[in-house]
Amino acid sequence: MAKINKLTKGGQTIYPATTTDAVVHPTTRKNLTEELTELNKRILDETKRAQAAEEANATAIEALANELEALGACGFARVNGSADPDAQVTFGNTSKLRSLASHLHLGVFKNGKLLKQCAPGRLTQSVDGRNIAIDGTDGDVMNFTDCDLYYLRTTMQYTPQGGTEGEYNIVALSLLPFGIGGKQTKRIRPFAIAPGGCVTAKLEGDARNCAHYVYNKNAIGTYTAPLNIFKKNYKTSGGGYPTLNVSAVQSIKNAQAKNADEATNRPYMGMYYEFYEIITCLMSFELGTWAHTRLNLFGAGCTMLDSVNATTFADSALTANSGWKVIIGDTVKYSNLLGINMVILASSTNKTNLINGILGSSWVGLLEIMEAQRLLDGISKAGLVPKIGSIGNVFTFGADGNVQCITDGSVNLSTGAGMEACKHYYVVRNVPGCEGMADGVMTAVVNSYTKMEFIDGVKWSDNTVLDGGIGILKRSVPIYRGWNLPIEGGYRQMDGAYYIVRKDSEGNNLPVQFRCASDVSRVPARTTYSCRVLGNEESDMERGLDLKKEYPGLNLPVANESWVKKSDYNFSLFCAETAGGGARNYENAFLFINENKDINANERCIRGSGVGCAIAYHSVASARTLYCNALADADYNLFVGSFSIPFIEL
Repeated sequence: MAKINKLTKGGQTIYPATTTDAVVHPTTRKNLTEELTELNKRILDETKRAQAAEEANATAIEALANELEALGACGFARVNGSADPDAQVTFGNTSKLRSLASHLHLGVFKNGKLLKQCAPGRLTQSVDGRNIAIDGTDGDVMNFTDCDLYYLRTTMQYTPQGGTEGEYNIVALSLLPFGIGGKQTKRIRPFAIAPGGCVTAKLEGDARNCAHYVYNKNAIGTYTAPLNIFKKNYKTSGGGYPTLNVSAVQSIKNAQAKNADEATNRPYMGMYYEFYEIITCLMSFELGTWAHTRLNLFGAGCTMLDSVNATTFADSALTANSGWKVIIGDTVKYSNLLGINMVILASSTNKTNLINGILGSSWVGLLEIMEAQRLLDGISKAGLVPKIGSIGNVFTFGADGNVQCITDGSVNLSTGAGMEACKHYYVVRNVPGCEGMADGVMTAVVNSYTKMEFIDGVKWSDNTVLDGGIGILKRSVPIYRGWNLPIEGGYRQMDGAYYIVRKDSEGNNLPVQFRCASDVSRVPARTTYSCRVLGNEESDMERGLDLKKEYPGLNLPVANESWVKKSDYNFSLFCAETAGGGARNYENAFLFINENKDINANERCIRGSGVGCAIAYHSVASARTLYCNALADADYNLFVGSFSIPFIEL
C-alpha cells in the first residue's frame, strides 16, 4: 500500500483529507478555499477601484476638454505617464488649427531679414511671383512665423470642474494670450529657424565661414570616400551636402559667425529650443499624437527603426521606412539602412557595413540639403501634384533640373527594372490628418529609391557572391510645412536647454540637472564656451539658463539611455521625469545621458543637446529624441549644426 502522509488543520490530524482542506497557507494557516475566497474578493475590489478611477479620469478628461476648448487655443492634453501617446484631450477644431498653422511659412532670409516668402507649396517661387535662388544668393531658406504666438507648455496638478485632480501634460498655441490653472501663456515673437542640418561655408558677402541652409554645389559639406562595394556611387563629393562633426559649441559659433559682429547673437543665434518645440507641437496637433513615427504617418525617416521588408519596401501604402533590398538572380535579401556587417569586400574575409559603399566611415550624409523640398517644389511647378499618392507614379529630376513623372510602368522600384544606376527615383504621399501639397502646404513623405550595382567579388555576409547583383537603397524623408523632421540626417544641435552631469570630489555621482532659458532674450551672446568646470561653478554654456530642475535621485532621469515615460513640461518637452517608455508610446521621447561618460571627480559638465536621430546609428527615431551623451564641445560625426533668428524683420 502506498504511503499516506498525515495532514493537520487547527492542530488536529486530518485523515483522510480533501484537497481544499489539506492545502493550507504556511503563515496564515488558512485552507485553499478560504485563501481563494479572499483572493477573489481582493481582485473584485481592485477591479471596482480601477473602474471607478477610470470613470473619474474620463469625467476629468471631459471636463478639462470643455474648459480648454473654451480658451480659443489649439493643442492637446494627456495624463502624465499615460502609455497612450495620442491626445486624450484635443481642443481647437480643424479649421482653427489649420488657421493657426498657416502662420508657419518658408522663405529666404539675408542679414536677418525676410527677403522673399515662398509661394504655397513652392521653394523657388515667391508669393509675388518672383524667382527664389536657394543657392545662397537670396540668403538662407528658413521656416518662419509671421505673427506673435502664445505658447503654453505645462505639467500641472489640476482639478477640472466636476472632475478629480490629476497630473496633466498640456501643450497649446494661440494667437491671443490665455491661462489655465494659474499657468499663463508665453509670448513668442516672430522667429525663423533652419529647416534642417546646415553646411558650413563662406559664400559671397560672408565675412567668414558660417552656417548656411542653402543648396549650392560650391558649398562643400562632409564627404568620405566610400569602400569598394558598388561600381558607381551617387555621392561623389560634399558639394550640396551638410557639414558633419559640428558640436553644440561649434553650431553656436557658426550661427553667430553669420552676424556682422560674431561676438553678438543678433540677428542669428543657435537653434533655440522653444522655436523647435513650437514646430514639433504644430505637427503633433495636426496628427493628434506624439507618435509621429508611425509608418502610416511621417514614419521612421532615414533611421534603423522598422526597417524595410518584403511587405513594406515598395508597397501601395508608400510605407515610410528605409533600408536596402539586395537582388542576386532569384535571391532577394533585405537589410536595415546601416547594413551592419552585411557584406565582405573582394579579396577579404572581414565583414563591413553596406552603407560604407556610399558614405565610407561617416555613416551620415545620405541626402543632399533640401533634396525632398526641391522635389516637392518641382512637382508643384510642373503641375504634377495630382500624381502624388501612387506607387505607380514615379518622379525624377530630368537633365534640365525639372521634375518629371513616369506613369507607364517602365520603372519598377521593387526589381530595379528600368532604373538607371545611381539615379534617384521618388514616390510621394500625403500624411493623414495634415494638410498637403494639394492644399498648398509642403507636407509629405518622400520615399526615394536608388539602384546600385555591386563590384565583382563582393559577397553577402553568408558568402553569397554578389557578382551581377544590385542593391536598391530606400530613403524615406518626412517633411512638415517645409521643415525636415530631424530623422533624415544627423542629430541637430539645439541651444538654450541642456543636461548637466556632476561628480563630487570622491568621484561619486551627484544628481543630474536640467537647465533651460525661460525666454530667448535671456540667452547671451557667447564669446567663451567652457562646458567642463571644477566643483559646482557655472560654465559659460550655462549662462542665461535661469530655469533649473534638480533631480532628487542619482540615476534620474535615466542611468544611461531610455525611452521616457513621464516628462516635466514646466521646463521643456525634453525635460524627462522618469524612464520606462517606448517607441510610439508614452511621450515618444528618448534620452541619451550616461552620467559617467567624459567626466572626472569634482567636475561639472554640460552636455550638448542633439535632437532627432542619426540616420544609420540608432533606431530611436523621434523629433523628441535628445542626444546628450557628449560634451557640448564634442564634435562627433553624427552631429549637424543649425541656427535661428529670434526676432525677425518681416
